[in-house]
Amino acid sequence: MVTYIIRRLLQGIVVLFGISFVSFGAMFLAGDPTNLMINETWTQDQIDDFRHRMGFDRPWPVQYVDFLSNAVRGDFGTSIRTTDPAFSLVIERMPATLQLTFASLLFSTLGAIPLGIISAVKRNTLPDYLSMSFAILGQAVPLFWLGILMIQLFGLQLRWLPISGRGTIKHLIMPAIALGTFSLAANARLIRSSLLEALGQAYVVTARSKGLAERVVVIRHALRNALIPVVVIVGLQLGTLLGGAIITETIFAWPGVGRLTVNSIYNRDFPVVQASVTLLASIFVVTNIGVDIICAYLDPRIRLAVD
Repeated sequence: MVTYIIRRLLQGIVVLFGISFVSFGAMFLAGDPTNLMINETWTQDQIDDFRHRMGFDRPWPVQYVDFLSNAVRGDFGTSIRTTDPAFSLVIERMPATLQLTFASLLFSTLGAIPLGIISAVKRNTLPDYLSMSFAILGQAVPLFWLGILMIQLFGLQLRWLPISGRGTIKHLIMPAIALGTFSLAANARLIRSSLLEALGQAYVVTARSKGLAERVVVIRHALRNALIPVVVIVGLQLGTLLGGAIITETIFAWPGVGRLTVNSIYNRDFPVVQASVTLLASIFVVTNIGVDIICAYLDPRIRLAVD
């Protein structure tokens, strides 16, 4: 187990190294980043001074090593637009993003369990068809389209919920539903298939032969084992939801890291973009490593297969 953990941690370090390389190199895709950051009214002396202050006049490998050494310490430079530390700006927005992510994760998980149970218990009946039709539709509808539709219906026409901003629980409902719908649909289908497999196992047949109520057999015996793969998928979805929050926060003007990133791209504030991309990607990698370790602990066959 220790060997497996060390190997996954080393792999994670390699991935984080690659993330830093991509995050840094993206600045130079269009050439000298100075030309993207300056104002058209600047003089040549101001441009040269800015290029020197940002370090863009040094060799590219030297710039990357300097960027990497500073990033390890959480120093991504200062925001070009606000002159505040870039990493501090990202950290200030992180609670809003985490609130949205965990709310959508809670919605997708709690919503998928009853849908999956009903679909499995009522297999090949109308409730099953309706539940799976909703699941397929939830995976097919684009996130941005669903968000705009909800704003139009529940925000502008019915006026039940606010369409933007962060404040009360009402501000969180539509963004969380829009972000979590895809995961809810995927989890419902997974619970259905896992529960159908569990219901055919010998221990379930034994429980039924003892005269236990069907509700007890399904909830206490079959569902407990059927939820094991769901726990793994939910852990992996945490990182996916963090990435999807960028679109959701933009649509609903949610003041999180995703919206900050989009605004920084528009404003050509590359230090903030680098800080936010690196932080979100790092959380995704760390989450995946944690899920892999939990899976290996629960199922020794995983680490044995790797070894």
